[in-house]
Amino acid sequence: MLRYTEQYLLREVMGRKTEMIQTTPCVALLLLVGVAFAARSASAITDGLLPNGNFEEAPDKSQMNGTRVTGRYAIPQWEISGFVEYIGSGQKQGDMLLPVPEGAYAVRLGNEASIQQRLTLTRGMHYSVTFSAARTCAQSELLNITITPESGEVPIQTVYTSSGWDSYSWAFKAKHSVVLFIVHNPGVSDDEACGPLIDSFAIKTLQPPQRTKGNMLKNGGFEEGPYIFPNTSWGVLVPPMDEDDYSPLSPWTILSTTKSVKYIDAAHYAVPGGARAVELVSGMETAMVQEVSTVPGRSYRLEFSVGDAGDGCSGSLTVQAYASRGRVKVTYQSQGTGGYKRGLLEFTATEKRTRVVFVSMAYTSKSDGTLCGPVIDDASLVSVRSHRRFLLYSEYREYFLSQRQLMRRKTEMVRSTCCVVLLLLLSVAARSASAIMDGLLPNGNFEEAPDKSQLNGTRVTGRYAIPQWEISGFVEYIGSGQMQGDMLLPVPEGSYAVRLGNEASIQQRLTLTRGMHYSVTFSAARTCAQSEILNITITPEIGEVPIQTVYTSSGWDSYSWAFKARRSDVSLIVHNPGVTDDAACGPLIDSFAIKTLQSPPSTQDNLLKNGGFEEGPYIFPNTSWGVLVPPMDEDDYSPLSPWTIMGYTKSVKYVDAAHYAVPGGARAVELVAGMEAALVQEVCTVPGRSYRLEFSFGDAGDGCLGSMSVQAYVSHGSVKVPYESQGTGGYKRGVLEFTATDKRTRVVFVSMAYTMKPDGTLCGPVVDDASVVGVHSHRRLLLEPEVGSSRELATREKVARYDWERASRRGTALLARRLGCSGRFSRLLPNGNFEDGPDKSQLNGTVVTGRYAIPNWEISGFVEYIESGHREQDMILPVPEGARAVRLGNDATIRQRLSVTRRAYYSITFSAARTCAQKEKLNVSVTPEFGVLPIQTVYTSSGWDSYSWAFRAKHSVVWLSIHNTGEEEDPACGPLIDSIAIKNLYPPRRTKGNMLRNGDLEEGPYIFPDATWGVLVPPIFEDEHSPLPGWMIMSDTKVIKYVDSPHHTVPQGARAVELVAGRETALEQEVATVPGRSYRLSFSVGDAGNGCKDSLAVEAYAARATAKVPYESQGTGGHKRAQLEFAAVANLTRVVFQSFNYHTKPDGTLCGPLVDDISLVSVRKRAARL
Repeated sequence: MLRYTEQYLLREVMGRKTEMIQTTPCVALLLLVGVAFAARSASAITDGLLPNGNFEEAPDKSQMNGTRVTGRYAIPQWEISGFVEYIGSGQKQGDMLLPVPEGAYAVRLGNEASIQQRLTLTRGMHYSVTFSAARTCAQSELLNITITPESGEVPIQTVYTSSGWDSYSWAFKAKHSVVLFIVHNPGVSDDEACGPLIDSFAIKTLQPPQRTKGNMLKNGGFEEGPYIFPNTSWGVLVPPMDEDDYSPLSPWTILSTTKSVKYIDAAHYAVPGGARAVELVSGMETAMVQEVSTVPGRSYRLEFSVGDAGDGCSGSLTVQAYASRGRVKVTYQSQGTGGYKRGLLEFTATEKRTRVVFVSMAYTSKSDGTLCGPVIDDASLVSVRSHRRFLLYSEYREYFLSQRQLMRRKTEMVRSTCCVVLLLLLSVAARSASAIMDGLLPNGNFEEAPDKSQLNGTRVTGRYAIPQWEISGFVEYIGSGQMQGDMLLPVPEGSYAVRLGNEASIQQRLTLTRGMHYSVTFSAARTCAQSEILNITITPEIGEVPIQTVYTSSGWDSYSWAFKARRSDVSLIVHNPGVTDDAACGPLIDSFAIKTLQSPPSTQDNLLKNGGFEEGPYIFPNTSWGVLVPPMDEDDYSPLSPWTIMGYTKSVKYVDAAHYAVPGGARAVELVAGMEAALVQEVCTVPGRSYRLEFSFGDAGDGCLGSMSVQAYVSHGSVKVPYESQGTGGYKRGVLEFTATDKRTRVVFVSMAYTMKPDGTLCGPVVDDASVVGVHSHRRLLLEPEVGSSRELATREKVARYDWERASRRGTALLARRLGCSGRFSRLLPNGNFEDGPDKSQLNGTVVTGRYAIPNWEISGFVEYIESGHREQDMILPVPEGARAVRLGNDATIRQRLSVTRRAYYSITFSAARTCAQKEKLNVSVTPEFGVLPIQTVYTSSGWDSYSWAFRAKHSVVWLSIHNTGEEEDPACGPLIDSIAIKNLYPPRRTKGNMLRNGDLEEGPYIFPDATWGVLVPPIFEDEHSPLPGWMIMSDTKVIKYVDSPHHTVPQGARAVELVAGRETALEQEVATVPGRSYRLSFSVGDAGNGCKDSLAVEAYAARATAKVPYESQGTGGHKRAQLEFAAVANLTRVVFQSFNYHTKPDGTLCGPLVDDISLVSVRKRAARL
């Protein structure tokens, strides 16, 4: 009977399998089509050396000065910048021989030098770049690697070979089909030639790793990895990274600060299995990690091979493996000749995602002194299922019936693949929404202690010793009441905390809901007297939290930091960057919590969002000191959204009704930093309309006695509200009526004085229940007429009447939103010429003392308000474009809030003049974009130049900031700034009869109508954000000049470009061409009529053709036409213009030839007659 039943049930099961197989051809066909498409797209670039990647194609001798390469395009297939040398194997540097082991030639990058090549890739694919490098000096070195727009740093300080050469890998995802690959040496040394040698660049397409049957780990055999040069015997170093998205060894992540692992091959090493493996060459400083999906409570088995690479690395090699709460240490006695053993770890999963970690437990070196270590290979992870025995017929029958049901479900799933995938996505989304709960993180208070075997006194020795956390560097586990010298270290929120030494960090992996906003709250205390900050990272966001100022008598404060989750799996990293003589002199950290921040809704009776401050960061229920909200530039990620805290190092305190006297509701804000921090929110308003701001103002009942006052600013109005505090709680209401002058109005609250409690800690007034409403009594039914057509006015009137009827029922907030808050400009910014000056009460001589003293601007640091003709010792400071300007001292900033159109392109133009002899530069930023503008070279006799900088608006409201980074003995020795303007840039389109975009150069930055010196366009390597759309400016620090016909002689139209920096700057544009087809480049060359008398010449390059066009200038204007015919050799051809030499005017200022009216056309040859 049993045998008969077995046969019957087996037939049933096999029948179901057959049905499932019969339904799969369509799915298989789709998969084959997908694979074929992927294979086709992957053919954009071939794995292996880049064109002239080993530099064996040498530059022409005419473009060499000794070993230095003098021509930007001298090295075939490459473009260089800065001090670059072409080094032959065996060349000597002093007493040192420079070897080139992978050929006959290499290049050396000096200080700030770079080398780059254009690559054609498949957009969306992952790639790995491999290159070899050697240090030639003893300094610490790193290389910046860029594949536009991605960039990263590769440390090359540690040498892993006796020859001094190592191969490095770096991975990326292609965001564009054509990218720039740039290698840059940022080093600064007394010897400008003291830079690394670079050789042998290769690229490899990384295929997405797949799970195989019998292994939950992807790429467990390490067969998929970076390109390894076949003729090198040292493998490839895989540098540290935080995310496995762009790992050269995907999906394995290398966790470290500066150290790497080595990727090796069977051709040169002993590999346990297959053709590739990983050697852990950096001891405990590096871990190799992969995360897998697991089922909590289920058992798993991790197996792996540990051995030596047969490279002479002898001794006791030990690997520690971690998974969930299990760990195993596998020791292998190496003879250095190859061999391995298997390691095994069984564990029970505790989470839905489990991290598998391999770490070498000691440093090992070979006989030549180079680092080596154990080899890891053939890692596999499988689920361990319990063994069944056929004891009872009922169990046996139940097993087969379950298989039958399983086959039926599988068949149905294949038949309705799309529906199942949709349901799966919805299920994942629903599960991810509850990924993390508000409150303490797992072991967020560190009460789960490390094992005593992983403690050396208070120091934690194991990377994963603290449950749920991973550490790096000098980390201590501190018990409450522990003594440090004569100082008692309290832990007020439990029994234990951690202390982070210099460069130490602690991190935890979090599962979040992608796209949601979160706030992290943690407590910290300083243990030494130095200034301290903490770096907080939620990959890829990073920020600094200053903890220098202490606001409690215990020394402990709670801090908050907000972010938007860019991924569902992220790492929370807290890092102490401090450097002191005492490595243990770092902050105490305790009690990490997280909270999901809900978007504050708009209400009908309040234009302000979150006016009652009820939505904010997590507050620990057992602490009585509230939570500090640090300063930030953008309210996008504010823990108190949409309120922004404006300051540099000072914070405001978020308090709750459980521990403080709160005017209304459960939360409020205490202004504890005096005038150093402001609470700000912007609202949409209608210019000319009246509004009323109301708010509550009092004390927090925390013993803060004395006279307090809050100043509220809105539009051009302000009100100062005093309050006599008894320190026991209480409040009063403040009111400010104002008329809006713009579409966006800033509401600002500032405490007007510092206040302290009897214990000496800072305190201040409480602000709560803030509201802004329209004042209906002052409204008119229709908007005031503006200049425009009758149809436009009628349309506005109709829309306004409709909106008014709705607003009367639902409040004025709706009307403000309806009218919108974005703008487009091509003019001076509000008070952009600084003619509207500060009140005399906010000036100390020329120094501006109030943060908001200059109308429409906000300042920080040492800022002076300078009038034209002001004398500084024996020097007169001119202001040629008006009567007033500002001067920025060391680390001073001036900024203004702008309403722009999101995703539109803009150019900023401003004028600046140096007032001292030092090198100067200005940082210009429009959040989140920024750039550095060199202002060292002066191009006018007055000392004033106008500069331009372009950006694409990422937000509708942005900050424009101009910052002086200089550090001088005289803090006032900074640049003068005047006349700041903005202009919309329209992406240029190709016109009929011209393949070049913006060939007539008519589209460019704003030019001040009263300035005669044009506008300088700084170096820009991507034309996407160029002030001269379509064109790139290639240089290190030099510029070109954009000139106009009212002040210069222009060959055609109203605008042109003057090449004022000799051979140090090139004007370039890339255009799509057909290889083998002929083209004609036409352009005008002349002088700008500005007194530039000389033999001017312009060199033009296109494909492999060049043309030198001379022009004899009398300095009075004029031009000539020139042509260059060439045959394209690639799909993209670069058109380049460069001045052949430097030129100066009689007043000693730089000038040069003019270029204009540039066109490119295809030249078709006539067919021969038969």
